[in-house]
Amino acid sequence: MFRFASPKNTKAKLFRGILLVWFCFLVRGLFYAEMIPMWEGFDEHVHFAYIQHILYTGTLPDSTDPISMELEESLKLVPVPWLLRDVDPSYTTHDRYWQLSNEARQQSEEALHNMPRAWGGKPGKYSMSIYEAQQPPLYYWLMSMPLRATSGFSLPARVFLIRMLSLLLASLAIPVGFLLVKRVLQNREAALGIVALISIMPGLMADVCRVGNDSLAMLLYTVTVYATLLFVENPRIPGRGLLLACSMGMGLLTKAYFLTALPALAAVVILALRRRKGRDLLIRGLTVGIGALALSAWWYVRNYLLTGAWSGLMQDVSLKNVSFFELVKRAADVDWANALKSTLLSHIWFGNWSFLQVRSWMYQVFQYMGTLALVGLLTYWIRALVKRLPETLPQPGHLMVLFSYYFFFCIGICYHVLITFVVHDMSSSAGWYFYSLIFPQTILILVGISVLIPQGTRLMLIPAASISFGLLDIYTVHFISIPYYVGLIRHKANGFLETFYVNQIRDIGIWNIFERISTNGIFSSPLPAMMLWLCYLAATGILVAIILKIAKGVRLYYSNTTAP
Repeated sequence: MFRFASPKNTKAKLFRGILLVWFCFLVRGLFYAEMIPMWEGFDEHVHFAYIQHILYTGTLPDSTDPISMELEESLKLVPVPWLLRDVDPSYTTHDRYWQLSNEARQQSEEALHNMPRAWGGKPGKYSMSIYEAQQPPLYYWLMSMPLRATSGFSLPARVFLIRMLSLLLASLAIPVGFLLVKRVLQNREAALGIVALISIMPGLMADVCRVGNDSLAMLLYTVTVYATLLFVENPRIPGRGLLLACSMGMGLLTKAYFLTALPALAAVVILALRRRKGRDLLIRGLTVGIGALALSAWWYVRNYLLTGAWSGLMQDVSLKNVSFFELVKRAADVDWANALKSTLLSHIWFGNWSFLQVRSWMYQVFQYMGTLALVGLLTYWIRALVKRLPETLPQPGHLMVLFSYYFFFCIGICYHVLITFVVHDMSSSAGWYFYSLIFPQTILILVGISVLIPQGTRLMLIPAASISFGLLDIYTVHFISIPYYVGLIRHKANGFLETFYVNQIRDIGIWNIFERISTNGIFSSPLPAMMLWLCYLAATGILVAIILKIAKGVRLYYSNTTAP
């Protein structure tokens, strides 16, 4: 199917393949958006409160502004994530919610759908604030427009709408990511396989199918890295520098971790100068950086004037009187092993804000693959330095761009671990942040592993990875997420989750399971949820089938028989 006989045939089948992967990504995301209960996404209700504040006041919120009365009341009516169990005695966790009587749950659901719409513009009475006001505003400005148009809808309907729009933003990274991968590996089949592989990752789905700015960040970081590849190849083409400056500038208005893209771009330009003499690239690189800052600097200047910290992050604000050297001294006290473990765990798969987890050995399988990839990348760069890199592997030019962005992003995560430790005495960070760089990360991991294995077995890398993530996806959805969200399993006294057994389905029946999934959602019947589930299964199977179908054409190296 994907081994082409003519250029015309190639483009037609390739276009259909990309569209099919893109469609499957959206279908899977729609099911996740329906399956994950309202406010279960990371800080979801506070992200929504940010959008509401812009909608009703026309101004940016302050971190001390309260969430709306509507959101405050909703937290008392729906099951809240496990993390919020001790915030308010009136909150009901998923564990307790399904132990309530049918009448109590029905009354709560009716009250949720019938709350006065005017409450969305009234501040809450209690102390929960819009602490996500620390986030740059671009995503929230964008989402305030459709929220305004649907202000008469019920709260669950509005939340589902913003989830779908967030998913749509993230899905735009699929075609851009394909172009990025193809540019680096110079192989269409490998690019299509890697994009399909990324579309299967369950942790990514949970991250972008919620109300939150990570979906836009994923799109903008993918565009930024791709635009950097184009820019380094030929900086004289004006559109390339403009695309890079705009994507980076908008990224800086989406997530503070985009600040790591600035030194990454500087490193890319400096390294490129070693291969290409002259000031042209340097001048144009500086112009791009200045252009990105021209779009976004007002936000960071505003942060500094209001909080005394450029990033505006809560931890940075708390440490504004602590010198950089004092902060660095505290790095020796951080439990870096635990920070690495928690960050990897929450990157591979984390069950939303209830912090659900899979078996430890499942994480270890993926961690071992990551360690193997790291060793392979070190081997790759050593061989590149001594000019003994085989032609069957990607050459260092494009790979250095990916590595630079990923390296400085990791430095940023380490800084986040440090300030989190100093302020909260916790050695951890949010691993789901890495999904903004999921395309460069996946390429680097696959190339790193391919360095250490025989050339003939590299064909199986993408199929093996897709099957692994596909199984993880099916397992987490059917044995952890759904059973927990519908009340079949609960937390034990020690905080660990009970084990789900298939025969427990008989206790409530398949129909009742989907009825519970639809509770507090936009559908009055469980039938739409069941249809989305069937479509999700089909889309997941199609993605795996695509990868297996093109396995013979996959190459993680430049091919003389496949046009770039």
